[in-house]
Amino acid sequence: MSGQMAPYDFIVSYLTTGLAVPPTELRPETTFGELELDSIALVELVVTVNDHYAIALDDTELTPNTTLAETANLVTTAQNVNAGALDCDLVQD
Repeated sequence: MSGQMAPYDFIVSYLTTGLAVPPTELRPETTFGELELDSIALVELVVTVNDHYAIALDDTELTPNTTLAETANLVTTAQNVNAGALDCDLVQD
């Protein structure tokens, strides 16, 4: 992950710059429902995160009840799964 922004920081940056959410509304325990983000905004967030981190989160993993911290943890888990898959590929080659 060298050179990349930490998942939580990236999500906060996206929400503040991409969706104009005031930074004062963003805390790790804030849910997407509290931010009044609709399903389209959640799908856009998933696509943006997937593209940025080269991962494959499913858009159904985020709901109005998902917190920012939980989302960051999902990204980190997906990164670790990808890293593990790459390690396995290198060993098999």
